[in-house]
Amino acid sequence: MQLQAYERLMLLTDRIALPNLINRVNQQGLSAKEMQFLLTQSIKQEFEHNITQQIYVSPESWDAVRNFKEQNMLIINQVASFLPDGATGMDLNKSLLELIIQNPKTAIDTLAREELGLDPAGLGSPWTAAMSSFFAFVVGAFVPVAPYLLTAGTKAWIASASLSFCALFTVGAVLSIFTARGPLLSGARMLGIGLLVSAITYSVGWLFGVSVAG
Repeated sequence: MQLQAYERLMLLTDRIALPNLINRVNQQGLSAKEMQFLLTQSIKQEFEHNITQQIYVSPESWDAVRNFKEQNMLIINQVASFLPDGATGMDLNKSLLELIIQNPKTAIDTLAREELGLDPAGLGSPWTAAMSSFFAFVVGAFVPVAPYLLTAGTKAWIASASLSFCALFTVGAVLSIFTARGPLLSGARMLGIGLLVSAITYSVGWLFGVSVAG
């Protein structure tokens, strides 16, 4: 799950990188002010859509993505403020792209390598990421259910909980390879996240009167 979160953040930073963003949302006939609003709103929406990923990645990585978002919005607003009255959206986009060419530090590859510690060329295709995520969810969903295929009642519940806790801790420990945390801290963090999600799920079920007969 942590690796998937990093992949999603890389996709996020790729989508809000100014050249890609301009190419995606560009519309004819807009004024510079309208284009400014459209660009900044698109960045905000992309960021808010992925905001829950911060619980799976290191604080440094999340700060890097947030700073990248704020940097791009600041660039858009500053460039727009220097344009004359009556400037068009095309004028704004042209000025932004010229600024990026002159300042390559704003490029997405720089963020990936220097802040996230990832190589964009080694991330693979989105289809590969999607398939790996699908199989990871299938395996993750099967782990707590497996004991109920062999037994029932309290024994199955204890076995299910034990397997789930061990799986969460193991995944967290293995994913420490991709972060600056040690395996024990990373494993404990992943276990804590799993327990929190389980508690929330149980609470929602209890509130709506859902129970599981054992």
